[in-house]
Amino acid sequence: LVRASTPLGAMLGVQAVVSLAFGAFNVVFIAFVADYLGGGGVEVGVIRGSAAFGGILSGLVIARFARRWDAPLVMVFGYALFFVMGLAFVNAPTFTTTLWIYVVLFGLTGFPNVTSQVGTTATFQQLAPREALGRLSGLSGAVAALGSGIGSIGTGALLELTTARVLFNAQTSCMAVCAVIGYFGVLRPQRRSAAAPAT
Repeated sequence: LVRASTPLGAMLGVQAVVSLAFGAFNVVFIAFVADYLGGGGVEVGVIRGSAAFGGILSGLVIARFARRWDAPLVMVFGYALFFVMGLAFVNAPTFTTTLWIYVVLFGLTGFPNVTSQVGTTATFQQLAPREALGRLSGLSGAVAALGSGIGSIGTGALLELTTARVLFNAQTSCMAVCAVIGYFGVLRPQRRSAAAPAT
């Protein structure tokens, strides 16, 4: 079924890349805060907690406008915005290490984080045939678990070879990869199909 459907294959690709990124984040974020902001457990908790506010805002916006937006568009937009905001956060130490700035920047990432995940879930549900939804959900879960494990273990090993900032930029770039896969694998084909004349 996946091999016969390019959009479904693309969605599994998105799931693999974003799971790899989230697995890497759990490791590299703590190292980044320690190495570049001189922070510890308190700073890590304060910064990460701020994302909840962006997530709440995202939930409100999606609840109001969800019917007007296509799920693949929400997904692609979310990942693209996540990439831009992530770059701003990771590279901010070039200009400042003031804690509240990172609290604000990370809080803002809550919006694209929730938006991309809602869009991904909704797109997957739209594409999957009802009779195969359970099997595809299981496959997606397995891909996510594998990606997360590889991301965590791989990042931990790579921290011995390079800096947390380099790895954090690579992790953030995974969001751009997800946006590209989502656009070319799902959104553009869907729009072309909708625009094609009926036969």
